[in-house]
Amino acid sequence: MTQELPRASLHLQRLASLFPKFWRKFDELRAMRGAGLPEWPTWCYCPVAGAYAIVSGGGENHVPFERAHLVTELAALAAWRPTKGIYRFDEELAAALLETPVSGDLPREVLFRLPEWCVYVETPWLAPETHGFFVHLEWDAGDGRAELRMLLDQDQRLLPIILHLVDGTLEDAIRAFEAEAASQWAKAGSPAWLGPRSVAAELMPIARPLLSLMLYLCSDEADFGGRKPERPRPKKTKKGTRMASPDAPTVWDVGVRIGAALRAARGEERAESEGGTHASPRPHVRRAHWHTYWTGPKASQRPVVRWLSPMLVGVSKGETVATVHRVE
Repeated sequence: MTQELPRASLHLQRLASLFPKFWRKFDELRAMRGAGLPEWPTWCYCPVAGAYAIVSGGGENHVPFERAHLVTELAALAAWRPTKGIYRFDEELAAALLETPVSGDLPREVLFRLPEWCVYVETPWLAPETHGFFVHLEWDAGDGRAELRMLLDQDQRLLPIILHLVDGTLEDAIRAFEAEAASQWAKAGSPAWLGPRSVAAELMPIARPLLSLMLYLCSDEADFGGRKPERPRPKKTKKGTRMASPDAPTVWDVGVRIGAALRAARGEERAESEGGTHASPRPHVRRAHWHTYWTGPKASQRPVVRWLSPMLVGVSKGETVATVHRVE
């Protein structure tokens, strides 16, 4: 494998060598959606149960513990292959998003609006050993539970983070992950010196800020450089329904316009602070935050949660902010 390829493509090549033509098997499974298999939601490419069947060989076969990671990886890469989207955030915007706390009553439904079945986000500004992460949505074939699945692309491994999108808020989903991580860690025979909650303790400080990046990609006003990602449609061929795949990844530069505005605002803020007096409010950047609005008649008001990107205060207008609207 050549190192000139993006890391996401290298992972795809590795799995294709282990499971030749695996995408054809996924095409067959997707063709059975609602006709022999459950009709899972359209935001899920294929339930992880499909990847389990491919890794195990099908039937009553089981995947041994030491190969379980291949199920998680195959489910993500199969969903990434139809679009091969690589998302590169403007560094200024990424910094602002990573600083935005994910807390409060933010509804989980907003995450169902990922622009593609699976995206790969490059993270050169994170820890040196973490190059990016895959993220996709799962519909559990057993109980219909929705999950947000992230795979951290680290030097020597793809590290999974799974959030159960239970009824309630994202904060509830984070707590559910911590409980599940502790349970699974204990079942796997965790070393006593690490403690049962060490997995959750290691991953949650990473997962929380990355959720802000996901929420931005799910917003109505996300800046993709004048174009919008979209999911491809399967095509009928003589050999059945097939999902085409681009020859090379598509790179999406995210937030270039907003990032430039943020840099300009910070520059004006520094210039004003060094210049002394000023006739109008000093330009500055207000930190991004979540905000809850109450709408409707006073007797039956309901909360609407929006994510407000960094506000450019005291500078020229024209730059939009990304807002996540509650999905009813």
